[in-house]
Amino acid sequence: MRTTVRRTGSVVAAAALILALAAGAALAASFVGTEDPDTIVGTDARDTIRGLGGADTLDGLGGNDSVLGDDGRDLIRGGPGGDNPGFDVGPGGKRGLNGGPGADRIEGNGGDDFLVGAAGGDLLLGGAGDDQIGDPGPGAIDVIRCGEGEDFVEASPGDVVAADCERVERP
Repeated sequence: MRTTVRRTGSVVAAAALILALAAGAALAASFVGTEDPDTIVGTDARDTIRGLGGADTLDGLGGNDSVLGDDGRDLIRGGPGGDNPGFDVGPGGKRGLNGGPGADRIEGNGGDDFLVGAAGGDLLLGGAGDDQIGDPGPGAIDVIRCGEGEDFVEASPGDVVAADCERVERP
């Protein structure tokens, strides 16, 4: 079973809320998934999204979001804004984390992680495990730290890559 949760901003509780929505303001929200695979899409405001179990797809959209995966093979997209995608789990399977165009802090865990920065000046932290860390193109300067394990980094020319990254390629 796959659950999809999407916030559309159609909640109406008071006249002030109606005016805010009419003016195009996005409402911050808190979303919590299930133990099954979920797809959760946030709003353009500052959201809190947590996947729980299952192989989840979590998308923060706009705003400075806090996006947490849990157990399961999760894909996290930060969206525009300075997001804090991450995992609140112990060591485990592979995780995929994608930042948005804002300045993101993207942290892996004890498993083998796949972390991807974007246009913002990101901080990419691999943690333990054999990680693949990428910053696919030009943009602001990113800082990349790998941690324990045999890690591979694809970095842009200006990125700062820590000495604990075993294999580094630059275009």
